[in-house]
Amino acid sequence: MAACLSVRVTTDLPPGATLWLCGGCPALGGWDPARGLQLEGPPPTAGHITVFEATLHGKELPESFECKLVWKSDSAGLVWEDRPNRVVRLVDLPVPEDAPLLVVSWRPYALSADFAATQPATSDGDGATGQGSPAPPKAPWMGVIDSSTHGDPWLEAHRPSLAARAARATAQLCRLDEESAAIGRAPLGLDGVSSVYDSFGLVRQRRLAQAGWLFREWAPAALAASLVGDFNGWDTHAHRCAREEGGTWSIFLPDAEDGTPVIGHEARYKLCLVIPGSAPAADGEALSADECSRLGLAVSSPPPRRVWRLPAWARCCRPAGSDGTLEAVAWNPPPDRRHRWRHGRVRWHEAVVWAHEASAPGLSTIATAPDSSPQAAAGSAAAAATAATAATAAIAATSAAVPSDPSTGSAKAAAAGSATPTPRPAQGHAAGGLRIYECHAGLAGDEPRVHSYAELAERVLPRVAALGYNAVQLMGAVEHAYYASFGYLINGFFAPAGRSGDPEAFKAMVDVAHGLGLAVVIDLVHAHASSNVADGLNGYDGSDSCFFHEGGKGRHSAWGSRLFAYGRPPVTAFLLANLRFWVEEYRVDGFRFDGVTSMLYHHHGIGHAFTGSYDEYFGADVDGEAVSYLTLANLLCHCLDPPALTVAEDVSGMATLCRPVREGGVGFDFRLAMGVPDEWIRLVKDVSDEDWDVGHIAHVLTDRRWQEKCVAYAESHDQALVGDKTLAFRLMDAAMYSDMTALRPAPPVIERGIALHKLIRLLTHALGGEGWLGFMGNEFGHPEWLDFPREGNGWSYHYARRQYSLAADETLRYRFLEAFEAALHALAASGPCQWLVPGTSTYVSRKQNGDKVLVFERGTADGARGCLVFAVNLHPTQSFPDYRIGAPFEGEWRPVLTSDAGAFGGHDRVSTDTVHHATRCDAGSTFDDRPAEMQLYLPSRTAVVLAHASWFSAARASPAGAP
Repeated sequence: MAACLSVRVTTDLPPGATLWLCGGCPALGGWDPARGLQLEGPPPTAGHITVFEATLHGKELPESFECKLVWKSDSAGLVWEDRPNRVVRLVDLPVPEDAPLLVVSWRPYALSADFAATQPATSDGDGATGQGSPAPPKAPWMGVIDSSTHGDPWLEAHRPSLAARAARATAQLCRLDEESAAIGRAPLGLDGVSSVYDSFGLVRQRRLAQAGWLFREWAPAALAASLVGDFNGWDTHAHRCAREEGGTWSIFLPDAEDGTPVIGHEARYKLCLVIPGSAPAADGEALSADECSRLGLAVSSPPPRRVWRLPAWARCCRPAGSDGTLEAVAWNPPPDRRHRWRHGRVRWHEAVVWAHEASAPGLSTIATAPDSSPQAAAGSAAAAATAATAATAAIAATSAAVPSDPSTGSAKAAAAGSATPTPRPAQGHAAGGLRIYECHAGLAGDEPRVHSYAELAERVLPRVAALGYNAVQLMGAVEHAYYASFGYLINGFFAPAGRSGDPEAFKAMVDVAHGLGLAVVIDLVHAHASSNVADGLNGYDGSDSCFFHEGGKGRHSAWGSRLFAYGRPPVTAFLLANLRFWVEEYRVDGFRFDGVTSMLYHHHGIGHAFTGSYDEYFGADVDGEAVSYLTLANLLCHCLDPPALTVAEDVSGMATLCRPVREGGVGFDFRLAMGVPDEWIRLVKDVSDEDWDVGHIAHVLTDRRWQEKCVAYAESHDQALVGDKTLAFRLMDAAMYSDMTALRPAPPVIERGIALHKLIRLLTHALGGEGWLGFMGNEFGHPEWLDFPREGNGWSYHYARRQYSLAADETLRYRFLEAFEAALHALAASGPCQWLVPGTSTYVSRKQNGDKVLVFERGTADGARGCLVFAVNLHPTQSFPDYRIGAPFEGEWRPVLTSDAGAFGGHDRVSTDTVHHATRCDAGSTFDDRPAEMQLYLPSRTAVVLAHASWFSAARASPAGAP
């Protein structure tokens, strides 16, 4: 038992408040705040985060105990308690020095619902509601966009709609408080609602000093409920649940006298419900009259039925048989099998997202700044070939270290020991802006099988870090019964996908990512759910509704899935708690919200061609309940500490989707630039190289909403799936099977394919958005397509893999594409202009369609020292020896990256040692609207990136030395 405990709390208490930790043990005062542990910190400031700390010395603490935070404000006469009680297990705490450290983020002020009551809008859409419209809310986190500061005067006509949207979100949160009994909570606003995951499902708790299992599920239409499983021989009468107000059912199973839990670790269990005989659900067995009498139910015609369900809040699932149906297992591993966290969540959100946005009350300051170092200077960016060589060597070393036998790797080895990579130093997590690597654990290797989280951690994540990415997006991370759904038909919202490992293995993988400086973003599917009944939420309580809308409104006609009823408080609580659960239990750093377009509109985008008209974004077709839920979800994610990143998959271009909630926006940090990859595929597939319109390309890459950040990508998993083709496969097709060898000259189709693959990725990366996303394997031009095992392919795993060995083979040309990717990220992260960081400027100076030349600049406030000039020649045959381009500053310019370098599979026609002299134009004149001009050699299908001499001088003076 520990005799010492350190506590650190980041919170947003109001001025004059004091903070105490009390608990159910003598060392913490036995729930009496006056006898508890007072935490010390600077005087709280309104709207800002304060860090309180304290250390408990010389007092015995039990191995597991409950505690809560209490703050007092004498001036306001308030006492606010942290509910529910936090369960602390000392074995789960990190020990950074001599004492276990309890770290808590508690945000009662920002997350509370203590603001003026607002009535919900009467319109089901997002349009103005006329004379009955509610007034704009007075909540500190809600507001109405000021079009003069947002820079979009077209929003002025839709101010009433924005006010109604904000009011509806406020009202939805107030309804959560009013109906809190249905979700097992006293009114605590967003904080309490999102915390319900700790008292739903099968969870360990203590009641009156007695440890045990608490089981609670929401099934309002059920007549009776019981917990069944291996532990009671599947007896439906042995452990009957009590019905609580609001339709929840619960039972507490205290441990045996010797402390042994009644339900053992990994024991199977299910929720058994009795539903009305007239219930729409078609499964189950009819109850006899004797059984009805035993349960106190009236005999009806048709008689009640008994059904079995996968609990909605189950935290660990496994296949029950050959058909892949899932069943829940209790997860309570012994201390030596629990993952011990070694690394905290990545703190880079404020630099990537908020660097150029004003702070706001309750959302203003993060307790700890992101990692940084003065050594994060330009260094390797200037010598692109050197950077590529170093990155390739690191990637090759990673490949060499991978054991050939997957059984030699383990989750424990991935989290501790020689398999754990050393964290990347210097640059800081946010250097160069957001760069996401989209990956799937099951695909993390060459072998045609399902790969593990340990293999992803050992084989793939070090490569991702070496390439220069700073985030991974995990696809298929949440439990789904149908593997071929790619994880987009969710069955168990609170369980990691079990095919690749258990919950501890998932934690170990996340820990390895954090150790490498990689943020972990998971695909979050709250747009719909699997239509499975036995192991899904469909027909959960026997009704056609429960979690979903009834009838056609609750079904997606294109996906065959069920659609959530976002306006029901228990459903909202379920989804919000799901967000917080993944952040707090598995330490993920953010979410890519899938299917946002389907959520935003009643038509779900089916058969609808969006024109960009604002009437589409604020009219009756908008699902106001879904917009309110997304607003609350973003608010919650951004109030956590550190904030969780949110990315929206939306093709409609909805205005204000990525503006802060405080301005009346929906609150996403980024949206995916989904039109960009579609355009590249169209060009490569349908338009000859000679007919590419560089002006149109520039327009597509820069056509995005002002001040709403986009994640750009040339291709993602969508283009890799069977039925489509990746860019590399479209460019080189069957020649990739025979002509990717580097031991002989490349034929024209390979020359063209490699050159255009590099140019497409560079243009999209540098011009397409404020973030970048790449899908696993596409960085080196992975051949073929992606296809999961299914009936249509004979359940084959042949295409359900990523062949990283191709990039590691020195005799193949795939390594050239991977080397270029590494050099591009190195330049973006440590070059003169970190162009993905919000606030950098863009200027397209030349769109010469005859020459097929595109010239543009990316710059910062540092003037010439913070500027890059990109010159891209897309002409298939024409090279230009002395091509004139505009320059923003006179003086010397040198190439820092060229796609034609030999290290990237090019011909070394452009030397990085060449100095180009930009001269000022004559008085009163410009060249391409730039004040200076210079000449350079611009070979066909080549990009040259130039930096000003002043940056090289600064780099030489930096601790990193000259580039």
